[in-house]
Amino acid sequence: MSPNRKEWFKSLFKFLGPGFLVTVGFIDPGNWATNIAGGAEFGYELLWVITLSTLMLILIQNMSARIGIATGKSLAVNIRERFSKPISTLIGITIVAACAATDVAELLGGAIGFNLLFGFPLWVGALITVILEVFFIVTQRYHQLEKIILAFLGIISISYIIELFIVKPDWTAVLYSTIIPRVNNKNIYIAMGILGAVVMPHNIFLHSNVIHSRKWGNTEEEKRKTLMQ
Repeated sequence: MSPNRKEWFKSLFKFLGPGFLVTVGFIDPGNWATNIAGGAEFGYELLWVITLSTLMLILIQNMSARIGIATGKSLAVNIRERFSKPISTLIGITIVAACAATDVAELLGGAIGFNLLFGFPLWVGALITVILEVFFIVTQRYHQLEKIILAFLGIISISYIIELFIVKPDWTAVLYSTIIPRVNNKNIYIAMGILGAVVMPHNIFLHSNVIHSRKWGNTEEEKRKTLMQ
């Protein structure tokens, strides 16, 4: 393997770690709930929303990561430093409210998960989930969290592949619905829910922060080289 190719793969794996954390946006409880509701009521009709939201997610998270690398600061810090105090306060309150609303689904999902796995009461499962959340936020141990997320992603990916062989979907209908948008006054609300469950506000801020768990260089030239890859 040529040195340039080795360097490219090394750079790719540096990006993948923080990216794994962001992929939780695809498998969180809110996402599953909206997708199951949409599939049960409309079949393949809303698959195009997954395509659209995925493209939006790629673009937005790419920009978030690049902001973190270029400035060496998270998106929240950049907002605070570049906007006036009233504007940054308004943005901060809005983002905190959005993230808190999103975290309700994660908290309930964690509580239900502990209940199903270990029989814990919901309040105990919720308490454990909160403790784990605070632990990773305070300690900034993102490398360990990346490994846990990667293990879960592997299990879920294998489960999805097995499910495809069991369900045997109509691939012609799947391909058509993935590309062709169909919107009406009945499915629009579920479509909005699916979009909101994929492109989530906390992931935008999270990505610009966890990207600092990697070394991207201290000089402008080193950062520019990273951003051009």
